[in-house]
Amino acid sequence: QVTETSDQGPVNAWGRDRFWPMDAGEATKTSYAKLDAMETTVIRHNRIWHSSHWDIDLDDGSSNYLIENNLLLNGGVKLREGFHRTVRNNVFVNGGAHFHVWYADNGDVIENNVFATDDPYDLIGVDMAKSRPVIDKNVFWNNGKSVGDIDDAWRAQGLDAGSVIADPQFIGSNPFTDPKKLDYTVAAGSPALGLGFENIAMDGFGKAGAPTPPPLRWRAAPADPYKSLAEPLLGATATQIYSDEIKSSVGLTDYDGLVLKTVPEDSYAYRSGLRVNDVIRGINGREVTDRTSYWMPYNKLAAGGVVELAVWRNQAAADVTVAKPSGTETLNNTSGTAFAGNWSLSVNRGAGDLADDVHYTTADGASASLTFHGTGVAVLGEKFSDQGSVEVFVDGASQGLVDTTAATRQVQAEIFSIEGMTAGEHTVQIVKRSGQYTTLDGFKVTD
Repeated sequence: QVTETSDQGPVNAWGRDRFWPMDAGEATKTSYAKLDAMETTVIRHNRIWHSSHWDIDLDDGSSNYLIENNLLLNGGVKLREGFHRTVRNNVFVNGGAHFHVWYADNGDVIENNVFATDDPYDLIGVDMAKSRPVIDKNVFWNNGKSVGDIDDAWRAQGLDAGSVIADPQFIGSNPFTDPKKLDYTVAAGSPALGLGFENIAMDGFGKAGAPTPPPLRWRAAPADPYKSLAEPLLGATATQIYSDEIKSSVGLTDYDGLVLKTVPEDSYAYRSGLRVNDVIRGINGREVTDRTSYWMPYNKLAAGGVVELAVWRNQAAADVTVAKPSGTETLNNTSGTAFAGNWSLSVNRGAGDLADDVHYTTADGASASLTFHGTGVAVLGEKFSDQGSVEVFVDGASQGLVDTTAATRQVQAEIFSIEGMTAGEHTVQIVKRSGQYTTLDGFKVTD
């Protein structure tokens, strides 16, 4: 019985069969998946309520499962690694399908399910083009609000082409206003029935006389946008470990470190030996707990300097040594900037910002500074009619006022630059002096 951790489910499986420790890129791995999991394990007609993340947790390569005709309340299904899992004809309420560290050609099928939730899919360390699952004919509903990335990013990958975002027409009350609802039969005109979903008997679950599940607990506010922001790092993108799902996927018991969400094969990070889902836990002997504890020491290193990274990879410690790249490096506004005064973070603006985020302030006297090693720096911000003037300081000396107003909005605008400084450690600071806003988007540092 699990009583002290959220990283399991009421139905929990660990695979770890003979194929599991093999290199994940090995083309023959799928042929070994049924050597131990010879017969399909069936999980059918259960009503499961969970206080945390996963009602059914197929972990560490659990393979050859059929999950169907279940009512999954407050949780969902996790499929980590493994092969040949079919998830069909289930009703997910306030939970979704979590796809973690999927293998190539995994043979998984997710179809004919009803998702009543705001975020039906959670992907961590997954390349859909390589894993090639079958995901289709599902119904998604969030009481008329947006449903994750189904409309754009998901369908752009050719997934859920025949699925719909529509009211599944549950009989009786609305689960979004009635958390005690337990009958999720859909009405005769439901779009789910048209896609092949079949109603599930809403009685006879489990042992006779089993207690009634407690009410649903609808999700509260989303994850901290600062922690979940994907910022550039050596050509990769990194976030903090901002959720229990991320913590579980990388096999850690704490939230310390920066996890690499994407590592393109043509990136400097990849060429230096870093990989997707690596967690940077230390830099040059110093512990990395969050983005600031990584960027502060990194920014002070000279180009070509040795960056010794302590990495957590595939649930084991590893070391990766990187040379800090030379030339001009672009740093996001979150990458080691020290803020004083009242600043706010705006994410997902869709305006063309670096990493799609900016810091901004309306308070005169508020300041932001970056300490770096180099010979030059450019400050990136925004120019527009609602901006004003900022005073810039380099190594404590005022460089005067800079006017950041413009008739049309200019993002990633270079509002100040300086070159030809003596190579070494310097600090650039901007201070809001006038206007409605001062906006900071990042820096370009030249070695």
